[in-house]
Amino acid sequence: MMKKLMAGIAAASMIVTMYAGLGYSSDKGAVVVEPVVLKKSALNNLLPKDAKKNSDTVTELDVIICEYGQNTKDCFLGSGMKGSNFVKKFEEENPNIKLNLEVVSWSDVYDEVDKRIKNGNAPDILNLDVYSDYAEDGLLLPVKDYCPTKLYNDFFSP
Repeated sequence: MMKKLMAGIAAASMIVTMYAGLGYSSDKGAVVVEPVVLKKSALNNLLPKDAKKNSDTVTELDVIICEYGQNTKDCFLGSGMKGSNFVKKFEEENPNIKLNLEVVSWSDVYDEVDKRIKNGNAPDILNLDVYSDYAEDGLLLPVKDYCPTKLYNDFFSP
């Protein structure tokens, strides 16, 4: 479970781009959140190796996304922007992955994640802004091991 947690948290900085790579646009003064998905090859680098080998294997990923605004839940779990449900669309395009996605408010997310870690039920993928406490506790794996080279270089190279 700890390895699963570490891999999920290490990959979270990329997941911001993949799952919650958000494009913001204005709709009558409201902030609209629109998810963007990377190519499947980038996603495959984030999956457990056994999930890549056996397409019959369904990998369940527990995902926590912070609530960026009133449209976040609708975008990821509801009818979404332009009538699309992100989780449903993602699972249709990636039938060997089931997303258990939960949207948590910024005011509650750190307490919620810490509680889940203590209970041994940490999310696999986490969208947060600060990871230093988790790094200090040794809960992170090198993101380079889970990230396509080009994506890594785009985000992490000097």
